[in-house]
Amino acid sequence: MNVQQRQHAALDYAVPDVIPPFTYKSNPGVEEANKAAVKWAVHHFESILSPENFHKLIYGAKFHHLAGAIYTDAPISRLEFAVEFLTWLYVLDDESLLQRSSVQELVQFQLEIQLVIMSGFPQDKSLQDNLEKCVSIKLGNEFATDFVDNVLTQATGKDLLGTGYGEPLSPIASAFQDLWIRAISVMPEGWSLRFAKVLQRDVFANFLESLNLHHNICPSVSAYTQERRSNGIVIPPIVC
Repeated sequence: MNVQQRQHAALDYAVPDVIPPFTYKSNPGVEEANKAAVKWAVHHFESILSPENFHKLIYGAKFHHLAGAIYTDAPISRLEFAVEFLTWLYVLDDESLLQRSSVQELVQFQLEIQLVIMSGFPQDKSLQDNLEKCVSIKLGNEFATDFVDNVLTQATGKDLLGTGYGEPLSPIASAFQDLWIRAISVMPEGWSLRFAKVLQRDVFANFLESLNLHHNICPSVSAYTQERRSNGIVIPPIVC
């Protein structure tokens, strides 16, 4: 099964009804949070998505209902953040990277996201080690070394969370920068560092998937499962 066949198979899959073993409950602030999240999405994504896909994102995805069912007691500000984060994940995974035309563009985008993550902890060696581990396991040593060296050099030379980064970020990286600044400002340091490592790993998994699509590679079930096993970004720390 090639990449196109795999995508069609995924679209044709009928998701079965799921009945949770508890009474359904939704956060009463979902609609209010969604209004703010829509404004955020318009600001960051309207210029880069087709009208059809942007309409689908705003009116079809209904991430506020998902966030409201998961975070039933979160205050409006945290619920809004959850909706915006889910929106960003959708654009990252289903829209942006699939449309990039060259490996260099994929690498540059990956650099931007990893730099934003690491700039929140400029002196923390554990994030450097974590990124090196993510890259070295999956890619050849030469590429891995160049990639990590590039990230580390830029991360120590530019302040992406302040005003010292002179080059404009891409729209999706800029949206992530906004989310990341807000997230680490309210998280305890231990949680934010843990979340940073999860993001490093999962964003890199997205990069690997994009490389597969770019080269029309359909990995085996076991290889694909291993690559995507760690994609669990939607976790409670995003609103803690």
